[in-house]
Amino acid sequence: MPQSELVDYQAQREGWKARVPDRRFVTYWREYSRQHIENDWDFVRGDGMWELKSAEVGGEPALEELLQEWGIPPEALTYLWKTDIPE
Repeated sequence: MPQSELVDYQAQREGWKARVPDRRFVTYWREYSRQHIENDWDFVRGDGMWELKSAEVGGEPALEELLQEWGIPPEALTYLWKTDIPE
């Protein structure tokens, strides 16, 4: 998840997008219980959701490198807001 910077809030108020080359990304690799998904149950760490890995990196190149290390092609990702994943 990209970490917001002060310039992001200013940009949002003024209607423009901020470019932050060294933006921090907090990244999680989580697994979810199929049973919880199919039954529409709540997810709680350790009960329906398990965090397998996490990392914080600076900048999109570092994020892409991390995803490669984890064996995840960036094109396979789905934006969080286009999923049913609770956050």
